[in-house]
Amino acid sequence: MYPYYLTYMAPQPMFVWYPSVPPSPAWSFSSQGSLPTPILHPGTHSPSSNSDDLDKRARSPPPKPKSHAPVAETPALRYPPRVNPLIVHAHPAADPSRLNWDLYHHPDTLHLTDERHIPSIPLSWDDLATIPAVCAAFRDGGYPLHSLTLVFRFLPLQIEVKPGAHPPPKGTPPEDHDHVSVADLFVGLYNGLRAHVDPRLFARMSGPQQTTLWHTGARRVKALVEDQQGPLPYPLRQIDFLRRRRRFLGIRVAEKEELPAGKRYGEVFVVEVGASG
Repeated sequence: MYPYYLTYMAPQPMFVWYPSVPPSPAWSFSSQGSLPTPILHPGTHSPSSNSDDLDKRARSPPPKPKSHAPVAETPALRYPPRVNPLIVHAHPAADPSRLNWDLYHHPDTLHLTDERHIPSIPLSWDDLATIPAVCAAFRDGGYPLHSLTLVFRFLPLQIEVKPGAHPPPKGTPPEDHDHVSVADLFVGLYNGLRAHVDPRLFARMSGPQQTTLWHTGARRVKALVEDQQGPLPYPLRQIDFLRRRRRFLGIRVAEKEELPAGKRYGEVFVVEVGASG
């Protein structure tokens, strides 16, 4: 409820007084409540020039206030987005060794090449930071997507990837890096899988599921700290849901029945994984 209620009053007529002497920025007011008397200060500008400036300002419309309305939402995509060939999941995989990435390891171990050239050209991380991960279909405008939601089949995992997960090359204007690059996707996926498992999610799991997840996390921690004595620290991370299927095979557009609640077609992509070596 609003604290005050005001009744409607008709607007009163407004009278404007035009002084016989051109006004200046300084005014003096008498204690009698009389009309303001202009005080002229010596300067280089003549009274006529001051009057002209004031007349121009009086005729100029006031500046428009900045709108605080939310930015218009990106329209829903009608056609399948185009996933970059470097990261697209193919059926069957054209080159099984093309992406030999175990999601357990940081993606800086990847060595990708541009196969459009003969011989192929190695791609640096600066290159990957400028290549869009996914673009809208040409009939939807063909623009690079500004955010991606990654999910895994049959697993309670959802990772949001935004621009800047991997910094762009030095000197890149901000407006040229407002989309998710291939490097952003790699780093965003890696960091997302390093997040701790939500305790509320763990509490909703069945007993056998909790045991399996706990054993997977314990094996991962023991592999890192072979000589640690005593109880292990809380080990459960998102990557433990993958168990031994940690090999990255690429991403594909999620079908409508695979969309999480609140997401639209073309915003969500399924991460396909295989057995790690």
